[in-house]
Amino acid sequence: MTRTPRTTPLTAQTPHDRRSLLRSAAGLGACAALAPLLGGSLGGSLGTAAWAAGDDEDGDGRRQSPIDIRTDRVVLAPSAAPLVVDYPDAVDLGLVYVNKDGEDGCEERAEDETVQAQDFSERAVVRRDGETWRLLQTHFHITSEHRVDGRAFPMEQHFVHERASDGALLVVGVFLVPGGHGPQDRLLADLPEECDDDPIRLRGINLSRMLPSSLSSWTYRGSLTTAPYTQGVTWHVMRQPRAIEAGTIRRFRRLFEEGDSRGPQPLYGRSVRQVRGRRA
Repeated sequence: MTRTPRTTPLTAQTPHDRRSLLRSAAGLGACAALAPLLGGSLGGSLGTAAWAAGDDEDGDGRRQSPIDIRTDRVVLAPSAAPLVVDYPDAVDLGLVYVNKDGEDGCEERAEDETVQAQDFSERAVVRRDGETWRLLQTHFHITSEHRVDGRAFPMEQHFVHERASDGALLVVGVFLVPGGHGPQDRLLADLPEECDDDPIRLRGINLSRMLPSSLSSWTYRGSLTTAPYTQGVTWHVMRQPRAIEAGTIRRFRRLFEEGDSRGPQPLYGRSVRQVRGRRA
């Protein structure tokens, strides 16, 4: 049984700078590039409306993610509709390595590769403003992609959701820090290697407890953080980190020694709001 972690203060560490820019998505179709990361391997799909909406509405390329969240500039929105999270307490899933080297590539560890949980046996959703987004997958970055007042956290977990009506995306980000225990520790106890043929199957993972006790978040309009960096994505970055075991962070770092995170992007006048959250 997973025990409740102690409340963790908003501590962070110096950002780990990547040694180079993420590789270009040139020569890859948008859907082909995203399929392994966002559900193409799940037997599901992301509606083409998601790409059209993002490109048309935010086509200036100035709404990219991640960002550095400056807390003194955040707009408080206590009357805004809360983010409602409805995640199961026990779900079976598959853990896979997301390879970006192509069909025959296992030699190079690309900086936008990650480890991803998918194929959930139970339905997991979030709701906001009367609309529902279904969870497609959850994956990890080391160090964190988002910053808070210029500081990075050891890891960041992303929960990627799709709205059934039009394929629009909503991503929940959770900072992971050492000093506790959570379902992430069991999920990442045995990490898949690049080009492993079969997913690691896990049973009874508590998705709900992967989130912090407080679901208050910072929300803004941004993009995917891997190629092709499609815009039109709604972000909710949890204000409270989730504590996990230090050994889990070290184990993930050994797999991605150079890190697997994109650096902060310019805000270009976008507003970041602080909104409430609750469990269903």
